[in-house]
Amino acid sequence: MRNLLTNRWARFVIIQLITYLCLLVLLAAHLPSLLALGLALVVAYFLASRYYAEPWWRWIHLLFLPLIFIAQLLELPAYMYLLALAVSWFLFGMAARTRVPVFLSEQAVLQTLAQELALNSRFLDIGAGNGRVLAFLAKERPDLQLFGTEIAWPLWLFGKLTLPSRVKWWRRDYRQLDLSDYDYVYAYLSPAVMDDVWQQAQEQMQPGSCLLSNSFSTAYAEPSRTIPLNDWKDGSLLIWQL
Repeated sequence: MRNLLTNRWARFVIIQLITYLCLLVLLAAHLPSLLALGLALVVAYFLASRYYAEPWWRWIHLLFLPLIFIAQLLELPAYMYLLALAVSWFLFGMAARTRVPVFLSEQAVLQTLAQELALNSRFLDIGAGNGRVLAFLAKERPDLQLFGTEIAWPLWLFGKLTLPSRVKWWRRDYRQLDLSDYDYVYAYLSPAVMDDVWQQAQEQMQPGSCLLSNSFSTAYAEPSRTIPLNDWKDGSLLIWQL
């Protein structure tokens, strides 16, 4: 069981199975349906809090089973589920391969970045999503040279259509880039890849340059500075000066 729980997909399935079994046991004990569901969801929330560091997983597990019941009550046609799967894969299927889901940077980190970046510096956002960070900095910091890369092509296309022309915007895996060209490299990826990002930064980035991470750390080095963001996930901007 311990080995299975180290895999996020297996962990999700196991927690949901336990939640469903708890619901069946409570219903068999003749508890009211809503009370049984509520108690089962408490179990799901507790297990998610125990086995995930990221707070959003608690809400995913809390809402997953009720959403299934709601879908059943709505009696949606079968093709709707296939369509939902196709749309989800179209938008987020790359995450299964890269281990990087879509995270959009919050307003708190945008404002912090705008205040922290040195004048006339070169800033690269790796795994830049829809280009939200770059769009904000392009407006607030006209002195910066801005670059971004995103591998998921729907998000890349959105950025291509909306970002100002002075932002250099690529559809490319960040691992194919040479990070030595940038003063700041910003990452809001996932805990699964941060050790690899740190090693690439250490090998390629110039002395004095900075690796920035929204909330996700690496086991290889403590950040030089940590700036609390005071956002909904209690995140921080982690700064490593190379």
